[in-house]
Amino acid sequence: MKTRLISILGMALLFTMLTAQKSMGQFNLTGKWTARCVIEKMNRETIAYCELCPKMLSEDHKRLMFEKFRMVFEKDNLTLVINGISTKVDYKFNEDFDSISFSFKKLSFTFKLLSVVGKNDLYILKNEDGAMLLLEKK
Repeated sequence: MKTRLISILGMALLFTMLTAQKSMGQFNLTGKWTARCVIEKMNRETIAYCELCPKMLSEDHKRLMFEKFRMVFEKDNLTLVINGISTKVDYKFNEDFDSISFSFKKLSFTFKLLSVVGKNDLYILKNEDGAMLLLEKK
């Protein structure tokens, strides 16, 4: 009986911690972030990456290279600084799914916000296709 009570209390504490962290998600995202592209090798000739990632060919035209970029989150808008060009867009935070949605260059983006335990300065944004961005607080 005592073990069962401890288990129930432990689960309640865990639930409370997760709920508190969830409600703080948008607040923790506010600020300046460096976004780095996460590349996934699909097979010998194909890679997958997020469409937001700035890319360019190497001088010998044999490699695709990806640049980091900046994301500045405010309460209701996001500034993307890609290749030195700043673009401000509105975004929506969905508390039920811990996700953000916005449009950029006529494309719609929805990312789930994944947190790194014990690190308030690192997040992973993952879209519906599985493409990811690593965000590091500036």
